[in-house]
Amino acid sequence: MQHEIETYSDLLPSEDELSATLMFEFSDPDARSVHLRDLVGFENHLRLELDGAGASKAYFDRRQLDSDRISAVQFVRFPIDPVQKKALARGAKVVADHPHYAYSVELPLTVCRSLLADLQ
Repeated sequence: MQHEIETYSDLLPSEDELSATLMFEFSDPDARSVHLRDLVGFENHLRLELDGAGASKAYFDRRQLDSDRISAVQFVRFPIDPVQKKALARGAKVVADHPHYAYSVELPLTVCRSLLADLQ
């Protein structure tokens, strides 16, 4: 039990961070390992853009990364400064710009405001 507590306590964010779990899911299970190799370096291509306050680069748990493939499940953190905290109330977008996986999604304002409440 203590091992589990220590392992998962590492995943808790500090008071000036948001944390998330990211899962890569592939429709073809046989191609999964190929896709995970293609995503090497993904940790340099994910950010949280905050309305008018710049972006927060994602920090990945280095234990989930390897030189030849990444894990399908990633634990990420986004440090948030005071200006970005205020901007969170106006909106945010998660952006991935990796050559093999480019995607962005606006977070609903209700989610942004709930995250802001968690930070305060």
